[in-house]
This record gives sequence, structure tokens and C-alpha cells, in this order.
Amino acid sequence: PLTARAPLATGGKQALQLPLHHAGTFLCDLRLLGDAQAQPSQARALVVRESGAVAIDRDEVLLIEDWRIRADGAAIAPGADPKETALAHTINGQTSFDLSARLHERVRLRIINGCQRSVIAIKIEGVEVRVMAIDSQPSEPFQARNGALVLAPGGRVDAFVDVTTPAGTVIPILLHDGKEGRTVGKLTVASEPP
Repeated sequence: PLTARAPLATGGKQALQLPLHHAGTFLCDLRLLGDAQAQPSQARALVVRESGAVAIDRDEVLLIEDWRIRADGAAIAPGADPKETALAHTINGQTSFDLSARLHERVRLRIINGCQRSVIAIKIEGVEVRVMAIDSQPSEPFQARNGALVLAPGGRVDAFVDVTTPAGTVIPILLHDGKEGRTVGKLTVASEPP
């Protein structure tokens, strides 16, 4: 039904109500339509929540994107010549993702690879990472080996993390882009009561 609508004028807005029948974590990415534009656009996460109760305390989205950055700090759009640029990654638009959680809190992480052309690996050290869904489809729950998850471009993983480490513990979140691994965030266990 959306294809039968008249095109939207430049700068115009339109509100739509879409019936979504399946819960899950989705990626809305129109960047490839903007090849060689003056500025790149950002991808967006779309979360369709379950109608039943889920035994979690928090729900966090981690949208990981890659950018080509010029020397002046400006990002270039896909399709533009990447020479003399550096690769940078962001999580939810930030260069570092910091999360605080209480002891015995269950956190659902909706991890999305919004990178254009890169397979990435995310590793959360020192806690059990249990995969519950892959690409918005429920999976038989399984523990991620060494807390590491590999995602293809556009891939999505819903994982549960049970915070069982003592208060004050800082758990690093690592990103590996196929060339090098680096810390891109941290999960800090708060000293507040569970």
C-alpha cells in the first residue's frame, strides 16, 4: 500500500500508521539511496515490542555504524571517494557507549550492525551473554562463546546479559572490525542495591 502513495515533496512530512505483526529488532537504512550526496544520513533502529511480559529489567539498543571521516572531521556519504579519510565507528551516534546496571539486573541488548559493508564482532567480557533472537527471529537460547557476537551488515542480535559481578566492576565492550579490536564502551556495575 505504500507504493501506491504519491511521492512526498522535498522537505515534506507525512505520518503513517503501519500494522506490525511480528515483534523484533529491525534496521531502517536509507543511506545507500543517498550515494555521493553532500552528507550521509543515519540509520535508525525500529523496535517492535512483544505483547507478552518479558523477564528483563532494561532494554537497550546498540546501533553500530561505520563512517568515513575527512581530516576536517566531516563524514562523507557512501559512494563518495574515500581517499584521505579515516574509518570511525559509533554506537547510537556516540564514539563511546557507557551503560550502568545494578547487581542482578537483566539487560536486553538489541545489537544492530548498521555498518555499510563491514562484518563486525562485539565482545562483552566477564559476563554471560545469552543470545535470544537473531535477525528478529526467536532462537533457541544459547550462550555466546567468550561473550562474542559476529554480525554481518544489517545483522541484528538480541542478547540478555545478567549482571552478576560485584558493584564497581567495569566490563569492557569491545568492537573488532576485521582489522583490529578496540574498546568502544563499558558496562559499569552500580553500587546501588539490586
